[in-house]
Amino acid sequence: MRLAIVIAFALASPALAQTQTQQNVMTHIARVVALSNKCAALKPNNMILGILMRQHGINLERQPYSDFVVGKGGEYAREIAPLDTAAACAMGRKLYGKAGEKVPDLLRD
Repeated sequence: MRLAIVIAFALASPALAQTQTQQNVMTHIARVVALSNKCAALKPNNMILGILMRQHGINLERQPYSDFVVGKGGEYAREIAPLDTAAACAMGRKLYGKAGEKVPDLLRD
């Protein structure tokens, strides 16, 4: 019985289906999307995003990957909601811009 509960939980939890590295990459993707939605001047660098997704075996057209990114994106969008557009743009450039502190070049002007 206990094994059945563990298996059911594992199947129901999208986060358990990915490695920690995949979760980290998808968290950055979600943040980039949320920042670009808040700041129209910034656009995701799709070439680098595609390379990262291929390198780490992430397919956003499939669950649980899509669910994870949508969930994290929503969390981050709520977190940055109080920022005005200029502050969101500045944050996006600082974290993911040309010389980004987190992942350089994921966002571009």
